[in-house]
Amino acid sequence: MESSNALKLLAIALVFQVGCSQITQSNSRASARSQDRPETWPETWPETWPETWPETQLMTAAPPPREGLFDGKTLKSAAVDTIVDRVSRGGVLVLGEYHGNQKHYHHQKLALEALSKTGRCTLSVGLEFLAWNHQAAITKFFDGDISESDFLSLTDWGGDPFSDYRDQALYPKTTGGRLLGVNALRSLTGAISKKGLSGLTSEELALMPPQFSVGSQAYRERFEILMGGHVPASAVDRYFAAQSTWDDTMAWQAAEFLATNPTHCLVIIVGDFHAAWGGGLPDRLRARGISNVTVISQFETRDLTDVELATELGPDANYGSRADAVWLSLAPIKSTPRPLLWDWIRSRFESM
Repeated sequence: MESSNALKLLAIALVFQVGCSQITQSNSRASARSQDRPETWPETWPETWPETWPETQLMTAAPPPREGLFDGKTLKSAAVDTIVDRVSRGGVLVLGEYHGNQKHYHHQKLALEALSKTGRCTLSVGLEFLAWNHQAAITKFFDGDISESDFLSLTDWGGDPFSDYRDQALYPKTTGGRLLGVNALRSLTGAISKKGLSGLTSEELALMPPQFSVGSQAYRERFEILMGGHVPASAVDRYFAAQSTWDDTMAWQAAEFLATNPTHCLVIIVGDFHAAWGGGLPDRLRARGISNVTVISQFETRDLTDVELATELGPDANYGSRADAVWLSLAPIKSTPRPLLWDWIRSRFESM
């Protein structure tokens, strides 16, 4: 029983240790859909996956790939240049990540460089960790008017080291673009986590995105799977409202920026749960009028069985493709140390 509870707690924590991003690995373990997958792998890597596997199908040795960039629909190997070529002026490239994974940061830099080389838009960057309310301090730092330490203090930077994101944040200096705060204040999402939307003060409500909407039912379903039944339904409602506030605020800020800067394209760096399977940030971007949205999802493969890896890659019978492209990494080059799992969850949703 202790072992079972520990595994459940680990599954819950995965989503929050990547900024509520890593739903799909635990999702695939928890979901009955994984029972439709074979126990071993075919000799060849198919171009697409069936929704279910025939019981009589015999599978043999060759495992699926565990590193590399793949097209999200065909699962064929892809070049980053080809993927970012889909991004146009006024468009958004969403780059998912597992927070703390150094390979994911490296991949983000490669994507930024590739998009910049297309020359079709002025590249700007938005970071999940920066709130839109702090834009004045963000701009001063980007323009060299205040120090990095002052910037981090004024923006209430917390959690992952800024050194993991410095290169990505400052990359628009080379393109004529800007660095943006796109997320909601932690104090706002913390209030929602504790009191719910109905408990917000008038001052807090003024910080919400106009025409706010919570995420889709499919997004909610994946969110609940990761909670694993360990959180009361009322708390799940509040936590999901906070999660949706992050998504919709980032979409709102992206739409506002691109409306006034139509020659730009915006790269949003965000935890992978916000990006994968479309229900979070990509849905909200499109709902706010941004039609050109390209998503690169990233996840780690070392601890997945071949069956789990196939489920993670998708397509999924209910959710469709995981993303426009999926970037696999076998293991982090190095990982930023994480706090104790349950302490991290509490800090994410209860202590902001």
